[in-house]
Amino acid sequence: MVDSINALKRIVKDWKGYYKWLGVSLLLTAGSVAGTLAIPYFSSFMINEGIMAMNNDYLSEYGLYMLLAAIFAGLCEVGNTAIAVSFSEETSHGLRTRTYNQIQTFSFGNLDRFRSSDLLVRLTTDIQNIKIGIQQGIMNIFRAPLMLIVAIILLWLTTPQLLWIAVVMVLTVSLVIGIYLWMVSKAYDTKQVKYDRLNQILRESMAGIRVVKAFVRQGLENDRFQKSSHDLQKASLKPQNYYALVVPTLLLMAYMGIAGIYYFGGMEILQGTGLTVGE
Repeated sequence: MVDSINALKRIVKDWKGYYKWLGVSLLLTAGSVAGTLAIPYFSSFMINEGIMAMNNDYLSEYGLYMLLAAIFAGLCEVGNTAIAVSFSEETSHGLRTRTYNQIQTFSFGNLDRFRSSDLLVRLTTDIQNIKIGIQQGIMNIFRAPLMLIVAIILLWLTTPQLLWIAVVMVLTVSLVIGIYLWMVSKAYDTKQVKYDRLNQILRESMAGIRVVKAFVRQGLENDRFQKSSHDLQKASLKPQNYYALVVPTLLLMAYMGIAGIYYFGGMEILQGTGLTVGE
């Protein structure tokens, strides 16, 4: 955990002079959240004042508002995505350049310590993964908390009697995601080790291909590579299996939350508590 935080601090240092764009990203995210949540807000008026009252004018009016909110949210998402892509590409370029320069300064002892296959993975696959992580992080790190906070505030202001459903959902989803992240992080660590091992075998085989052919060791090398590739396959499937479990689990919980709102909200309406169909 400490190593991850230190690595993140080194990456953030590369962003010096570009922090203003993070501020722009936050504003765009806020705009996207506002536009996204405005759509169900306007839809409640459309249902109450348009459909329930059979008023075509309100249907057209609030339908237009929803369209404008969707366009606004989409434009904000496009701008935020452009910033995320720029940041991730700039970061990966800086990391790749500095890593390569650092390798050039290695002593003979360091060169003996680090295998060339490992260094190649660090320069390619690892930096590519960091780039993807930064891109997705900038796109979502502000959006999820803002969406959660604003949605709960709106729920508290409009239908406080259903707020407990949101609280239960948030706590349950947080627990599921926490367990998933803990399990998948270990799985990815194991996958990285197997990936490094496969690259080492590949490098050794390619570098000594003449020796292998001279001593007729093709069968042994094929078996060694196949075993390492199979180990990597098993290690790669594990985090994917976790992902395949967590996604439908979260969807199921979301649908259960919607069903709960329909049921308990419907009961509120039937009891005449003042809750409207649109709300």
